[in-house]
Amino acid sequence: MSAGKSKKKSAKEHIGGRRTAPKRKLFVLLGILAALAIVAVVLLVVKSGRETERKSAAPAIKPSPQEPSTQRLVGNWVRTDGGYFIAVRSVDPEDRVDAAYFNPRKINVSRAEAAVKGSTATLFIELRDEGYPGSTYTLEYDSTNDALVGVYFQAVLQQSFNVIFVRLK
Repeated sequence: MSAGKSKKKSAKEHIGGRRTAPKRKLFVLLGILAALAIVAVVLLVVKSGRETERKSAAPAIKPSPQEPSTQRLVGNWVRTDGGYFIAVRSVDPEDRVDAAYFNPRKINVSRAEAAVKGSTATLFIELRDEGYPGSTYTLEYDSTNDALVGVYFQAVLQQSFNVIFVRLK
């Protein structure tokens, strides 16, 4: 019998030299589950807030797909080539835009305007912040792909880049 006990002891020593109490494992598991539950609740609250914000920012009358409207610009947009993000909160009847820009931190939007040119809704955003001395986005709404397509003018480099933003759903 003592030989069996010594084998068990050596196996325990091999695992770490001491035996972990089942209660400790239970507390660790409960802690992990609690952390996951908190993350899930936070994500639900954030999503719920976005849904409420989106519903409150939505126009009372939705334009038909054939009718160009600056209201189609309202939403959250992410650039396909990186972590650049535009949040168009609203477009008023005079086509003034309440917008924010992130890369990934918030960058000051000094001017944001919408317009309808021909059959296309357009969005113009000017940035004025550290590292963004007058950089601009000139974008057109692509109704077929539900995307903003256009040009980013990088003022520091004096260069223009073709860009695409897709709507976050």
